[in-house]
Amino acid sequence: MSIYLSYDDDTLATFANMGLVRRAKKTIDDVVCVDIDTMTFETESFVVQLSNDGIQKATCTCPSHECCKHILASILFFQKNYANLDTKDNNKDNDKDNNNTKKDNTDNNTKNSKPKQKTTDKKTPTESLSALQDLLTLDPILLQKSVKKSERILAHTLYDDLIKDNVVSVIETNNKLTITLTHLDTSVYYFNGLSLSGMVSQLPDKQKTAYHLAIIASLFTMNNAPWQWTDDVNIVIQASFELSDDELAFIKELKQLCINFLKQGISHIAKESVLSLHLFNLQARTHQMPRLAGIIRRVYGAMMDLLTDDIHIKESMIFDELAFLYHYLQSFINSHHAKNQEQIDKLRGKVIKDYDEIGINKLIPLGGTWWQNKTGARGVDFCFWDCDNNELKSVTNGRANALDTTFTSHSAYQTGIWGASIDYLSRHIISLTHAKIADNGTLSPSELTRYRELGELKSLSVQAFLDNAKGIDDWQEIIGLIRPDSRLFLTYPNYLLLHPSDVSEIELDEINQQFFCQISDKNNRQLTLTLPVSPLFEKRLKNFGFWAKFHQIVSILTKVQIQDNEASFLPVALIISEPSGIYVFNLDFDYVPYAKQKQKYLDNLSGRIANLLAQKQKSRHTPINSDNLTIAVNQTLSIINFYANTGRHISQDDKDTLTSLGVYFYNMGIDIIHHAIKDMCQHDGNKDKLLRLRYLIGLLQLQRLALPIVDGESDYESD
Repeated sequence: MSIYLSYDDDTLATFANMGLVRRAKKTIDDVVCVDIDTMTFETESFVVQLSNDGIQKATCTCPSHECCKHILASILFFQKNYANLDTKDNNKDNDKDNNNTKKDNTDNNTKNSKPKQKTTDKKTPTESLSALQDLLTLDPILLQKSVKKSERILAHTLYDDLIKDNVVSVIETNNKLTITLTHLDTSVYYFNGLSLSGMVSQLPDKQKTAYHLAIIASLFTMNNAPWQWTDDVNIVIQASFELSDDELAFIKELKQLCINFLKQGISHIAKESVLSLHLFNLQARTHQMPRLAGIIRRVYGAMMDLLTDDIHIKESMIFDELAFLYHYLQSFINSHHAKNQEQIDKLRGKVIKDYDEIGINKLIPLGGTWWQNKTGARGVDFCFWDCDNNELKSVTNGRANALDTTFTSHSAYQTGIWGASIDYLSRHIISLTHAKIADNGTLSPSELTRYRELGELKSLSVQAFLDNAKGIDDWQEIIGLIRPDSRLFLTYPNYLLLHPSDVSEIELDEINQQFFCQISDKNNRQLTLTLPVSPLFEKRLKNFGFWAKFHQIVSILTKVQIQDNEASFLPVALIISEPSGIYVFNLDFDYVPYAKQKQKYLDNLSGRIANLLAQKQKSRHTPINSDNLTIAVNQTLSIINFYANTGRHISQDDKDTLTSLGVYFYNMGIDIIHHAIKDMCQHDGNKDKLLRLRYLIGLLQLQRLALPIVDGESDYESD
């Protein structure tokens, strides 16, 4: 029973909760030991029996179905009075043994009696193997056979991540191992002699066993002990018209979690609930659903940011992500019932392993840019035109935070990608071997990738460049990329290569306090490029202004940004035509050639930028008047966001307001939102109705995304 001496307050709080532990401590004096041999105690008229197999098997006669304060109080009482209970028990046994000895001596004086051994096993840590040694003596095959096949498969995926990310640290004290998972900020406890079933953690119940098994396997590996997985963990999902029963159960369970988040209220989500999302991500990967895994990771990251009070994340953003996830899961089920194999395959996504490598025969450089965001993440992106697949590919060398002070725009320019500087990559056409592709299709900056120079970019004529790097010369194509018919597979392009027929000089937008430039396509349709005014973009702004005024721009590499229901296009690199040939000019890294007659223009532009920066510090962005439909959408979102955040039922006043808004949508011809509002008001306890309405509003917002495209003399593309 010495196992109960290893349960400290942290362990008990992990198994139950700290509030219950505090309540139990107040009732220790009410506990009475009924029988120390069977570890039976009584408190508040309830009988507690502590099992040899640990706290998980302890029982109490009270109505609670989980660990109660009576069990905790009995454990605390045992810890506090262990020495006295041990002494009393020994005296009791000794008295009994003395009586037996006297009786035996009377019957047979030549017969020697031996003291009777106690039935309880109170080993101290020094009387047995250490906790780590005990763990390493476990049989891997028997452990795996003691759990379900689905748990073994998940454990195998978890194990790969634990080893790859090196996130397991161990502290050994007496009969216990404290195993910290640094990426989840949680601890798992292993106790000497209790094996897998006796481990304690706050991991979600349905994935707990799999995670504990993965931890044991990782400790075997970390200590160079042999561990062999059973043959059935390396499953391969075959193409099928239908989802398996396990996959359907997994999808339905994840759908229920989305509903539970809204019942709980997004503003009140618990860390334990969010942690389950991380494990669902791993389960999605075991079922070979990488696209779903990516969506789950996105929601998990947003929720973790919210829990850490990140000022850049809002509950409304999480609500939108949950609505999308819920609809994505429902699409899986709908495709399953319709036996739509093509849709199921698209929903699963393409499985790309870390070790999958490709070769690319010809990459034409398009330019690079330096970026950084409010969270501290920063890096350099470089783009190529992949002639094999006739598409733009990008690669990123970045840092997730600002801890590496040596990583700056200057150092990133020098180190570049794959051991080649940004200057070298900008001037040469290359091929790649051992290239790695990330899940989103971007190139990996892997050190194992090798490049080979095929020639200099300036060797291409303007027409040869345009023939190879197709890009976009009709702005109508951009509308199809930014406003697709379905939101399910929507991935906004990060960069676009544009081939303008004409580029205007930059102009000042005094209302929005930024510069802009109009570029025309082959059909004389105009696209507005945005040039923000900030210290970060000052060099980019001056460089672009110079080239737009004095030189022929063949192509423009633009970064696409979607914010507040508006799309904007920021120039980051230019393809310039000179008598010596074409070359890439990186607006963030390169410098314009000095020319005395052109210096006056740059000085004037610098003065305008400085004045505008000063004005921005004194004034705010001028709000743009919204149309009636936008106002109706915002009012609807304001109401449903509140109930998603709080988890409450909808009040009658808000139902009346929503009903009026529904009538407005109906009159505008958006009948589907009208019916969704009506359905939600009639069944406001069903949070799935709330998720459905939010998803439909997201679709409407997507179709109304403002694009800065002008057709002739008309205004921006209408909704």
